[in-house]
Amino acid sequence: MYKSSVSNTSRVIFIAVILIIVATTLPVFFSNDFHALLIVTIINGITLLLLLWIIFRTNYTIDESYLICKSGPFKKKIKIQSISKISYHKGIIVPSFWKFSLNHYGLIINYQKFEDVYISPKDEIDFIAELTQINPNIIIVESK
Repeated sequence: MYKSSVSNTSRVIFIAVILIIVATTLPVFFSNDFHALLIVTIINGITLLLLLWIIFRTNYTIDESYLICKSGPFKKKIKIQSISKISYHKGIIVPSFWKFSLNHYGLIINYQKFEDVYISPKDEIDFIAELTQINPNIIIVESK
């Protein structure tokens, strides 16, 4: 299993969002409105749990036939033999619909005919080596 790398920018954003969630929840505890307390606590609690789930459970698993990308409750299963190209990517704007990454430096994996996914394994070299061992036809495009 390969864990996602996390950029400093992502860390700052995650901390800011968590602080905003906590800051919007605290004032309701000092009000006398039980319904407001219940609603805000449930909504902010679910949001916080989802965010923490994504932060701590974004990873990539390679088995004999599939690459499995997970980020919190989201999951993508890709047949390794269908992977045609892996490209290095730098930047906040990523030209991919599926993003299982906590970093703005990562890999775009093209598979099937027009599908792609963006990921950011901590150990890119071992990750790519393991994929190309299973499918030696994968084209690796170095960063510019």
